[in-house]
Amino acid sequence: MFHALADSARRKMVHMMALKERTVSELAAPFDMSLAAVSRVCLFFQNKRF
Repeated sequence: MFHALADSARRKMVHMMALKERTVSELAAPFDMSLAAVSRVCLFFQNKRF
């Protein structure tokens, strides 16, 4: 968990999701990440019930 939050992009995504529900495309837009990578990040935090 802490390793996942060590990355600034992931922390930003968590912050964005906390503000309002977002699509994977909306989360990926500000970052140089593929939709698949952002989807994996979302699944990781969902599985951790973060």
